[in-house]
Order: sequence, then C-alpha cells, then structure tokens
Amino acid sequence: MATADSVGAKVIIANDPDADRLAAAEKQPSGEWKIFNGNELGIILADWAYTQYKTKHPNVNNSTI
Repeated sequence: MATADSVGAKVIIANDPDADRLAAAEKQPSGEWKIFNGNELGIILADWAYTQYKTKHPNVNNSTI
C-alpha cells in the first residue's frame, strides 16, 4: 500500500507466486484502503463477467442466464 500511495495508484491487485490466491484493495476518498474479502471479490468478478456477457449478447433473455 505504501508503494501504491507513492505512485498515486487507486487500486491494488496482488497474487501469490503460484496464483492460487488473489487480493485487491481500493483507495477510498478518505485516504483509507478498502481491502476486499473473498466474497466481495467474487461478486465483483461475477458482475464483470455478467456485464461482459450481456455486452456481447444483448439479445439474450436474462431468465436463461
């Protein structure tokens, strides 16, 4: 977080060497870092996947997804 602060980054994404764990944090307007837990990361990634799918397939009925 100190490195992110020193370069003005607003988001941090990190993983361990064998990539079986993921961490993410976002700089808040207050200056604090919000570290996302696993459930929060899961819904963020699910929303991104859903949004991407709907962008590429706009005519698909939501009830079939």
